[in-house]
Amino acid sequence: MTVVQRPTRGTRPANRRGLILAAVTELFAERGYEHDSTGDVAEAVAVGPSALYRHVSGKEQLLADVIADVADRFIELLTKGVIVPVATRARSGTSTTSASVTPFTVMTAA
Repeated sequence: MTVVQRPTRGTRPANRRGLILAAVTELFAERGYEHDSTGDVAEAVAVGPSALYRHVSGKEQLLADVIADVADRFIELLTKGVIVPVATRARSGTSTTSASVTPFTVMTAA
């Protein structure tokens, strides 16, 4: 779990949008989309709900932003070869020490 650095209310961090994305990702991961509100997100980043709406249109956009961010990070890991599809691993002869249930394997140095 990533701990989001909560800004002091009334300050204007340079990356407010990034703070919102980090906070909502953490909140949704901990409690789930259905158990969080935009008010929870606003509180997590030390802004009022109206200030939050200057950055996002609503809870649905927050979810879409989280999904897009996770997909971007996943693609980056694939591109760097940090994770590879299992079928690719099998063709290359690379093995892992534990059985994988997912179609991807995290590559480690041998």
